[in-house]
Amino acid sequence: MLGEVPRSIGPDLGSVSRPGLAPRSDVLPHRELSLREVLFHYSRVNAIVAVEARGAIGALYASGASLSEPDRKSFADKLDRQATVTMEQGLHSASFVSEVVPNGCEGIKENRKALELGEGPADLPVLTGTYGAGHAVPFSERHVLSEADSKVELIIDPIEGTTRASLNQEGAVAVIAGTLTGNIAPIPPEDSPALYADRIVASPRLKGKVSLLQSPADNVRATMEEFELTNPKDVKVVVMRRGRNQTLIEELEKAGVTLELIPSGDLMPALAALTQNKPILSMGSGGKQEAVIAACAAKALGGSFELRYVTKEGKPVEEFPGLLKLDDVVSGPASDYFVNFASITGVSELGLAVPEARGSNYLVPVATITSENAGLMTQGLIV
Repeated sequence: MLGEVPRSIGPDLGSVSRPGLAPRSDVLPHRELSLREVLFHYSRVNAIVAVEARGAIGALYASGASLSEPDRKSFADKLDRQATVTMEQGLHSASFVSEVVPNGCEGIKENRKALELGEGPADLPVLTGTYGAGHAVPFSERHVLSEADSKVELIIDPIEGTTRASLNQEGAVAVIAGTLTGNIAPIPPEDSPALYADRIVASPRLKGKVSLLQSPADNVRATMEEFELTNPKDVKVVVMRRGRNQTLIEELEKAGVTLELIPSGDLMPALAALTQNKPILSMGSGGKQEAVIAACAAKALGGSFELRYVTKEGKPVEEFPGLLKLDDVVSGPASDYFVNFASITGVSELGLAVPEARGSNYLVPVATITSENAGLMTQGLIV
C-alpha cells in the first residue's frame, strides 16, 4: 500500500542545509587544487547522501512493508530526489569550484525513461553546470566562470542502483567521479539516438588484449592466456540482462564462461573488473554515465576500457561512429582522475558493508579509486 511508503523521506527540494554541508567562508576559487582536498570533501558528501538514503530504506523495511511495483517506483523516486538535493548542497558547500559536465548526471536518463514509459512527469532534478566556491550559485549565473578559475569536472550519480536501493538489495552507492585538470569528452544528450554505451572493461593486465573489435570468444581466450587458465569457466563475464545484449549473451554462453546476468546496476561490476586483478570482464550495452564513470576509474588505474555509443536497439550511431578508446573518452593526466563512492546497501564484491549505526551517527564505508592508490582504497567515515 502506498500509505506504507514514507510520504517524506527527507527534506523537500530547496529546504534546510544538511549538517556538515553548510556554505563555507574560506572561498578560494582561483587556485590550484589538490586531489586530497577534493576527495576529502566529496567523501563526506557521498557519505551524507548514503546515510540519508540508508535511513529512509531502513525505516521503510523495518516496518515490514511490502511494496507493489508502482509503490516501489514511487519510493525510488523519493530516494533519488532526496539524494539529488543533498548532493547539490554538497557540491555548493565546497571551497572550490566544480562543474558537472553536460549530460553527466544520472537524473537526465531517468527523466527520458519516464517519458518513454508514460510514467507521468519527467521532473527528477538534474544537476548540471557550475557549483561550489562556498555558496549557492544561482542557475542563471552558472557557466560564467573565467578560464582562469580552477574547477573540477564531474560526473555524478546521487544513487547508482536506485532500483536496488528501493528494494533494499545490495549494490546501491552514491558516486562522484571526475578529474582535476583533464578533459571528459562530451556525453551524447538523451534526445540523440545514442542512448546507451556498449563497453568492455577489464583489469589493467588485459589492456591491449581485449577489445570490442574482437569476438567475445577471442576476448575470453585472451583473458585465459593472460591469467594462465585452461578452463573458460574460470573467466567471469558480467552483462546486463537486456534484449539488446542477447547476441552477446549467446556468444558468451557458447564460449563456456561463468556468465553473470544482472538486472541493473552495471557500474559496480565494472569497478570490480578494474580493481580486483582477476579474470573478470564487464561487457555489454548499459548506461552512458556509468560507462564514463568506469572510464575515469580505468584512466586512474591504467585499466582496459573501450566503448561505442549505440541506439536503443544496440545498433551503431552515425553521429558517434567507430570505437572510442580510453583517451578518447577521458584525456589528461591519469593522476588527476578519481572515482569516489559511499555504500548505501553494501557491495560485497568490493568489500563494502552497509552503513552501521553508531549511536546517533553512522559509520559509512567509502571507497576511492585513484592512480596513487593503484586500486581501491576504503575507509569508514562517521556521519
